[in-house]
Amino acid sequence: MTDNNPSGPKENSAGGDQPTAKEHNITAAINAFEAKYEAAQADNSKNDSDVLLWTKRAAKGVFVYTALTVVIACASIYGTILTRKSLSDVQRAFITVTQLEIQPRIIGNQLLGWTINPIVENSGTTAPRNLFYVFGFGNPSKTAQKLRDPIDFPSLRDIERHKNMKAMVMGPQSKISNFTTLNGFTVSSLLGKDLEASTGEFVWGALVYGDVFAPEAKHITEFCFIMDRTTLVENKTVPYERCDHHNCTDDDCK
Repeated sequence: MTDNNPSGPKENSAGGDQPTAKEHNITAAINAFEAKYEAAQADNSKNDSDVLLWTKRAAKGVFVYTALTVVIACASIYGTILTRKSLSDVQRAFITVTQLEIQPRIIGNQLLGWTINPIVENSGTTAPRNLFYVFGFGNPSKTAQKLRDPIDFPSLRDIERHKNMKAMVMGPQSKISNFTTLNGFTVSSLLGKDLEASTGEFVWGALVYGDVFAPEAKHITEFCFIMDRTTLVENKTVPYERCDHHNCTDDDCK
């Protein structure tokens, strides 16, 4: 007699290769977790990139801001320096000698010579500080009438150290010319016709001084004139001209 009901093990063996519902749920859960993890990692990477990008931008912004601050500070300092320099240039003492004062020395009707003094002018609106000067007259080398500069003019180093110089004072926007009444030139030294107009006789000088902004004596003024011959004996007719050198101020003297 034939058995129409197959044995149970065959059916179980045929269906045993298929995953159970429980196994399927675990796999799905793992896949879902992996997907979420990868998505989270992608989001984190994107966030990290955004943070890095904005951090770089912020750093650049801070750098630019700092650079601008430094530039503005430097411009402000430079502007202050320029303002102070402009104020100093306008108000500081500024001494020059551009002409001579000539006085005849006459006894009775006889002209003995001329007393000649430099006219020292301070065109500044403030008085000089620590003012020193040295003046020279004539020519120690009487045979060198063709000289265009005095041989005994002091060196720049001696002027800067105000060596052998005298102290003096003067006010703002003032002139001084009464330095001496003893120096001068005799009639024989300047009067008469000559092929050479220059007599080789000099009036020269140097001054060194400070100002209200920088009292240390550092400003320099040099002047030098050559006395020319004259055929007249009146006060205003004694001619003179500038030497080839030693007419300068400050850096132009160096």
